[in-house]
Amino acid sequence: MTNSSLSRAIAVRALDELVVLSGETAVPKFIRFFFLQQIVEDKAFANMLRDQANNPRSCIAKLHVMICEMEAMDDRLAVFDSLKCLKESKQDENNKLKSLSDMNAQTEEAIRLKEGHMDVMDLEINY
Repeated sequence: MTNSSLSRAIAVRALDELVVLSGETAVPKFIRFFFLQQIVEDKAFANMLRDQANNPRSCIAKLHVMICEMEAMDDRLAVFDSLKCLKESKQDENNKLKSLSDMNAQTEEAIRLKEGHMDVMDLEINY
C-alpha cells in the first residue's frame, strides 16, 4: 500500500468515526461537530496554560523580594554571587512565563479560527 493510499484509508476511517460520533451524515454537520470538539479541547488547554502560568508568576514575586532585600544589604560584595544567581533565576522564570503566554495567545487564536470555521459550517447547514 502506497503512502497516498494509506493516508486516504486513514482519512476515510477518521471521517467514518466522525459520522458515528456525531450521529450526522451531512458533511457540514459532522465537520462542525469535529470543530466543536477541537474548540472544547483547545479551551481546556488554554485553561491549563493559564493555571501553569501562576507557578512562574509566584516564583518571580518571591525572587523579586529576595533580590530587593539583597540589594538593600550594606555589603553587596558579600552577596554578589547569590544576587547574580537570583537574577538569572528570575530571568528564567520570566522566559517560562513569556513562553506560556505566547502559547496561550496561539491557542486563543486557534479557538477563534475554529469558531469561524463553525460559523461557515452553520451557514452551509442553514443554506
